Amino acid sequence: MSRYIITSLTFSLITISCVGIKIIVHEKQPDKKEFYFNSVEYFGRNCKEFCGFIKEHKKISESIYYYNCTSLVPVKVLYNYDTEGKLKSSEYFLSVINDSYEFQTTDDEKHLFEIIDRKNQRGNYKNYSSIKGFRAAIASDNIFSIPGISKRVNRH
Repeated sequence: MSRYIITSLTFSLITISCVGIKIIVHEKQPDKKEFYFNSVEYFGRNCKEFCGFIKEHKKISESIYYYNCTSLVPVKVLYNYDTEGKLKSSEYFLSVINDSYEFQTTDDEKHLFEIIDRKNQRGNYKNYSSIKGFRAAIASDNIFSIPGISKRVNRH
């Protein structure tokens, strides 16, 4: 009985927060790195979230989010774990298509962008291949006003 209630509650919470979550691509590399790309449509907000994840050692090390309802470019989130594998902190960066980046795009990020570009999802960011690097997000970027960012940070 309690198992049924928990399942119902979980399903209800998911349906309240979004219309649909779809894993579009899951690719595993021989070096144990995994690359995911999915999309989430938020109920009543006319907003779609596109998410790319890089997973190493069963932990998400990095994610790239793009929301088609904001004027922001894709946001990179780096996850820092303690020695026990618990999330310690997260760092946020905005993608840059010119030479004003602080951190150049890594090979793993380029691979993730190729995966995302191949899927050509309607409403997604169109310039992933143009991203040269990332700069640290600042308060005026207002990334926490984006639907889903603050929730996602605490889930990993």
